[in-house]
Amino acid sequence: MKKDSYSGTLPDVRFTVLPGKAVMFSTLFQSGIEIEAVSGVLLGDFICSCPGFSQTYVAQKVQTIFLNSNPVDDLKTPIEGTRAVVALSAAMPGLAGAIFRKGGIHSSLRTVPEKAARENGKGGGVTVTLKLFNQIARDKSTGLLEAGVTVSGRSFVSFMKRRPDVLNAICRTTLDSKPVAPEQLLTAIEPYQKIRLTVSE
Repeated sequence: MKKDSYSGTLPDVRFTVLPGKAVMFSTLFQSGIEIEAVSGVLLGDFICSCPGFSQTYVAQKVQTIFLNSNPVDDLKTPIEGTRAVVALSAAMPGLAGAIFRKGGIHSSLRTVPEKAARENGKGGGVTVTLKLFNQIARDKSTGLLEAGVTVSGRSFVSFMKRRPDVLNAICRTTLDSKPVAPEQLLTAIEPYQKIRLTVSE
């Protein structure tokens, strides 16, 4: 196990699922996965460093980008501080989609908050919570899960309890390389703040 800030260890959870079923985990990405980066890394460089993402994909498919709840157009914006949240979405419907779409003609309608004071720590480590929505999550969740992601233990347990259909798609479950029933897994990891999750088909 890797170290976990809450309990001292980070459980390694691995699922093998039926072909084509890994995408069922895509809504888990609305809660976010954690990725370690260097404080000051440019937003575009960070996104393109994630498994499955490329400059072409970001330019063509990612229509809305939020950094710490603020809409961002400039991919050269640095991610600073020790913690940050990046959210990516494809086109959203209606006026909200037009307002928040990067480079959109209605972007001037945004409410832009005063720039917060930047945290110290540039060049140090930053923990980025990456959230994916709609088509972006469906496109990219499978590749990220296959590479392995760090997620909130609470979010994962909540997701699994809401999605009993996911259990039917699981062929094999291991916890720290040991086979375990999915129902027993949820009880075992519930006390943990974070887990390492890998899903393969």
